[in-house]
Amino acid sequence: AAAAAAAAAAMPPAMVLETHEYIHTTAYCNCGLCCGWEWGITLGTLPVYLPLSWKRRASGQRSVPFRPRRRRALPNGKDHPYEHRLDPQRISDHARGAALGLGIGLAGGLGALACRHSLLPGSQLLRKGSIDVLAKSARTGKRGWKSAQKAIMPYLSIGGVAGTIVGGKMLPIRKYWAETSLAGMPYTGHTATGDRPRTPRPGLLSIQSLRSPWTVPLRIVTFQWGAVDGTIAADTDHLPFGTRVFVPGYGWGKVADRGSMVAGPGRVDLFHSSHEAALRWGKKSMMAKIQWA
Repeated sequence: AAAAAAAAAAMPPAMVLETHEYIHTTAYCNCGLCCGWEWGITLGTLPVYLPLSWKRRASGQRSVPFRPRRRRALPNGKDHPYEHRLDPQRISDHARGAALGLGIGLAGGLGALACRHSLLPGSQLLRKGSIDVLAKSARTGKRGWKSAQKAIMPYLSIGGVAGTIVGGKMLPIRKYWAETSLAGMPYTGHTATGDRPRTPRPGLLSIQSLRSPWTVPLRIVTFQWGAVDGTIAADTDHLPFGTRVFVPGYGWGKVADRGSMVAGPGRVDLFHSSHEAALRWGKKSMMAKIQWA
């Protein structure tokens, strides 16, 4: 592999060196189990986050839910992975935080209502001997339910609105790297070259596309006419960025990522769109065609 890379570098730009080599492939996707990230609750400006994941990752490690972990900034100095304020990922992360805040706010409203009206059975709270709103509603029927709603709604409304605002602003739920040297940094979902990983897509009129004709109309409508190389992770000391590899059963891919688990010649990771597809591929060894960058 090193000799082929050196030969490719010595060739004129118009020429492409093509070789055939036996490689070992491993499937992966961009889920937390494969890539080593986890969902976490950001706690405002505090340098920690609360993990939400508990499943064991591919490396064999797992996190303890709600046990604070250190939060770190990205190499560019940002403490978030967003490109701009209207980034769809930013909107979805803060929407999840708003939903969390809504739940906390409603719970807080019910707690305040319990203190105010002694809703807890046998409670000895602030207003001992006050009328139990829910018990009254059960006894007096429809009119009682209206009085219960009238008493409850202010607490739930104030708690829900306040919780949604605070949660959406201060408690976004993001993806964080859970292991390797990137642990604690926001997970961007980009490859080492800054691109989004993708699966290979053959040309619109290729034999591979015609084998699944039901996808052709959708590709025509969405203007996905051309062929696209899939994302391959490799040891770039042996397969440089931009090297194209044709893997039978997978298609053409381009080296656009690297990883600590992909080391040495003849080893590549193939990106799949879902964890189920990655499990179906698993690990395979085969002869592949390599077009050196």
